[in-house]
Formats: sequence, structure tokens, C-alpha cells
Amino acid sequence: MNPVGTDVRTLTCKCCGSFRHLVANCPDTWENQPKVNVTEDEHAVLFTGYNKDEIARLGVDARNCAVLDSACSSTVCGKVWLDGYLKSLDKEDRGKVVQAVGSKLSADKFLTLDTLGILALGAFAFCIGTATGLLMGKIMYRVTGGKVNPLIGAAGVSAVPMAARVVNKVGLETNHHNFLLMHAMGPNVAGVIGSAVAAGILLAMVGG
Repeated sequence: MNPVGTDVRTLTCKCCGSFRHLVANCPDTWENQPKVNVTEDEHAVLFTGYNKDEIARLGVDARNCAVLDSACSSTVCGKVWLDGYLKSLDKEDRGKVVQAVGSKLSADKFLTLDTLGILALGAFAFCIGTATGLLMGKIMYRVTGGKVNPLIGAAGVSAVPMAARVVNKVGLETNHHNFLLMHAMGPNVAGVIGSAVAAGILLAMVGG
């Protein structure tokens, strides 16, 4: 048991918080870990932090360890840390590290015919979805005798909530009494559901 401090409370380890040893004898400190095995032992730690002190502490405690970032900008380890980690590995272990395309986003890996084709097909699909949504909105406008604003048909795509916000913005520019946001959210959510159903049917037909 650790000794009692001046505040009549048991002292705890500044590294792990244990009351059985102090930081000098803590097995979790970097100084007491002469070698980190990256191939045989597995140890996972979930880190969540937003302020600079917490992120700085992560940079020290995670030295010579792999950090899997969750894509949150506040916890990205950075290129300098990654280069230092890769240099600390031997040739065999370095060959096991795989970097995804999104981590670099370099032109030679991203600007290919496959990715450009996917982007073009996505833009074409949004154009078709917006145009057909407006045509259906026109039909509903005629059928209901003008009770349905045909502009909400443009929100019938799977871009939530931006499509509905754009419809609302365009409607307000035409008439400042046009508050279409909540009305446009209906076809907007329907576009998401329709996209999921269409994707499921496509995977069932093509995926085999």
C-alpha cells in the first residue's frame, strides 16, 4: 500500500492510478517497458480525448505502439508519429503494416479509372434522382390542384439533410413564406430508404 500524502489521502500512481505502487515502480510506464512486442502480444486501449493535454499524453504513452484512429480529427496521430513508428519496426514487421487509400489520398492511388468512374456514376445518379423527383413533384402538384410544392421532389435523394436544406433555401429565395424544410425531409428520408433497398437488390443480383 502506498504511503499517505499531506492531504491525508493515500498516494496513487500518476501513470495508472494504482494505490499499490508509485510511478517509479509502475509496470505501465515507458521507462519500465524496455521492449514492446508488436507481433506476439496484443493489448487494446480505447482512448477518447479532446483537449491538448490528453492528446499529448497519448503521444507519450503510445510511443512505439500502433494507434488505430477513429477518423475523428481531434485524435489523429499525425504523419510524424506514423513515420517514427514505422522506422522503429524491423523489415518483417514493417511489411505487415497496410495503409488504406484514404489515409494518404495520393493521386496515383485515388485518381484511377475505377474511382473516377464511381464518382461520375454517383453524380449521374444524383442528377437523375433530382430530375425525376421534380417531375414527380410536378405530377403531384397537378393532381392535388396546387397543394403540393413540386420543389420538394428535388429532395428525394439520399443526401440527408442537405438536399432538404437546399430545397428550403431555394424556396425561400422565391417566396419568403415558403418554409419547406420539414416537408422536404419526407422525400429526403424516403430517398435514403429507396437507396438502401436498391443497393440490396443490386447486391443480390450482382453479388451472386
